[in-house]
Amino acid sequence: MLDLFFAPEPGTGIPLYDQLAARLRELIEAGRLQSGERLPPTRELARSIGVSRNTVSRAYDGLAAEG
Repeated sequence: MLDLFFAPEPGTGIPLYDQLAARLRELIEAGRLQSGERLPPTRELARSIGVSRNTVSRAYDGLAAEG
């Protein structure tokens, strides 16, 4: 399982899925997630960090769109 510390910041005006995508991007840039490495399934990650599956799906979709 991905060791992901994610602390949502309410009240910032930044959607939760964008906050999650930014955290995943940080892990990629830091080399903690390698190219081609599989991310956890959306349900599993959502459950482990306490957000909805839709939030995780939107974060994944945003990262995929960026390439």
